[in-house]
Amino acid sequence: MHYPSNLDVIRGEPEIDLFGTTLPGSILEVTYDSREDMERSIILRADFEGHFVVTIPLAEGFNVIEVISNNSASPEPKHQLLQLTYDSTPLTLFLEIAQPDNGATVTNRVMTISGETLPGAQVVVNEIIPAPPDASGRWQADIVLRPGLNEISVLAIREGTSVETMITVTFQP
Repeated sequence: MHYPSNLDVIRGEPEIDLFGTTLPGSILEVTYDSREDMERSIILRADFEGHFVVTIPLAEGFNVIEVISNNSASPEPKHQLLQLTYDSTPLTLFLEIAQPDNGATVTNRVMTISGETLPGAQVVVNEIIPAPPDASGRWQADIVLRPGLNEISVLAIREGTSVETMITVTFQP
């Protein structure tokens, strides 16, 4: 499996999109404990490249998901367990800029700005450049600088809440 990773803590919506790769055309059985405390199973088939995705509901606290992959090319089914913790505590929107440092001087006209926010947020740089976060909330965007001092604004929005951060960068060609 590619996402989520074993022992991850999941916040936000009480479900995950479980995705991964197995042998092409494999039949997968995904078993999990539902919110009703009853074990549930979903049967699906991996695509022609072996990719699969399935949405799994999560219960508050500890969750165990088992994925069994069956394929005629393999004599034994492959088993994988995934242990997750779901925390429904409301999250506070945040926005961090990791690179570049505020006040930095750069010599390249095109610069990558990157940082982190709450997963599921929308991030926009300088009001027009989208910087979609990945599943962990990490984002990045390339911007073109003009000579001299450049003010850069980054805005994160999620569920009607927004946070904005500003930095300055000097471009010296």
